[in-house]
Amino acid sequence: MVVFIMLEFDFGLGEDIDLLRETVRSFAADKIAPRAIDIDASNEFPLDLWPEVGELGLLGITVGEEYGGSNLGYLAHVVAMEEISSAVESVMHEASKQSKSLIAIDKNSRTEYVRNLYHSHT
Repeated sequence: MVVFIMLEFDFGLGEDIDLLRETVRSFAADKIAPRAIDIDASNEFPLDLWPEVGELGLLGITVGEEYGGSNLGYLAHVVAMEEISSAVESVMHEASKQSKSLIAIDKNSRTEYVRNLYHSHT
């Protein structure tokens, strides 16, 4: 068994980003990591995780609040994806694709799309 030791660095990203990192790290360790082998073996995104990812505010993390997103920006997106990918890479790729697709949607339909994406998996 290989054990990796993660060193904590303070990059001065701010309290919001630090809290996001801690929250996503905890979620990834509790909900994703225990399923990592099965997720990678099947190469299928576990749909039952979507509602929880949505509750964390990670769906549409770069989309403005007026359009149904979290408006946390790209730094928050990178930090969240980094923490998720530490648990399992295939989940990170799917979550990243979904988040990026929200950015490409026309402003007028973003709010409805974010709501539908979240509620279609609840």
